[in-house]
Amino acid sequence: MAWLDGFRDFIQTPEVPGVAGALLSLRWLPVGSTWANKLSSLLVGICVAVWLSPWIAESMGMRSDTAIRG
Repeated sequence: MAWLDGFRDFIQTPEVPGVAGALLSLRWLPVGSTWANKLSSLLVGICVAVWLSPWIAESMGMRSDTAIRG
């Protein structure tokens, strides 16, 4: 089942949980938020998860996946 191995590799990339978390966070936006607010929150959440989180982890002395792929 080669497709399952490819799917497993895809799920284990750091971007997937970041995007999933950003999508889930839309649930807790205030009622009446505009689509522009929702879209900007989603994009900022994705950017933080993908680019800022590895930097924070490495600055705290933890090894992130970015350093491994580097």
